[in-house]
Amino acid sequence: GRVVGKSSLSHWGGPHEKGAQSFATCFELTLADASGEMAVEVWNSRCERLYAATRPGAVLMVRDYALREVAGDEGGKRFVAKLNPAKHPKVPGRVDVLTEAQVQQLDSLLPGRLLPPRRPPPRRTDNARPA
Repeated sequence: GRVVGKSSLSHWGGPHEKGAQSFATCFELTLADASGEMAVEVWNSRCERLYAATRPGAVLMVRDYALREVAGDEGGKRFVAKLNPAKHPKVPGRVDVLTEAQVQQLDSLLPGRLLPPRRPPPRRTDNARPA
């Protein structure tokens, strides 16, 4: 799906994986395709590479993940794909960042069915200052 949202990195105290960061680390992506949106939680050793490699508009192929139902807004439920090899070793998760050529090839197989159109960047007004 296409990245339509990305949280900041969150850190928690305490060791969690040998050879990884010294604190538990997580961030969440929101991916969208023709069927809707889905959250993907990326944990620990996966964070460093994926956080740097993903930006809004990028297209990712996510496979072999653990799917969990969690509490959503207003008492509802939502599903989250979890990429945490330490906690779910049988489904460690694979994420590939697709090139535009790969996206075009997939879109030619199923036109308009895989991804929403690329969202234009937000417009700034003349008085708006960069953060």
